[in-house]
Amino acid sequence: MKFANFCFKEYIHNLKYWRSGEYLGIGTAAHSFYNSDGSVCPQRFFVMSDIREFVNSNVQNIITTEKEEINFENYAMLKLRLSEGLTFVECEKFGLRKEAMMKRCKLVPPDYLKITDTGIAITREGFLVSNQIIRKLTTEPVVQTVE
Repeated sequence: MKFANFCFKEYIHNLKYWRSGEYLGIGTAAHSFYNSDGSVCPQRFFVMSDIREFVNSNVQNIITTEKEEINFENYAMLKLRLSEGLTFVECEKFGLRKEAMMKRCKLVPPDYLKITDTGIAITREGFLVSNQIIRKLTTEPVVQTVE
């Protein structure tokens, strides 16, 4: 379930976007996130919004806006806007161990997060301050102790 736009109803029409899955937009002003060239990472691109240009063109002209590997901040921001939240396994794919993520969770009031053995999610109480929570969980430096 996505909680964006003050909504707690189940909407699945754009979960590919929220889960960083590939999607292809077709038509004027359509946006896509797709591995169109066979490289390792998908690229973000969009179609111009000029309807005349679109209708008169033989091909759908696109403008690439981003071609880079998905970073932790963007991935986590999207996942934390879903009720399923972010798993510790997903964090580890970006080099962030569970212990480090748990230290970041201590920067957030406990009733704003649901923490389980497998991951974290933002609670209903944390919804209205979700941007601040996401910033703390994704960008706040955490002092690592030397073991």
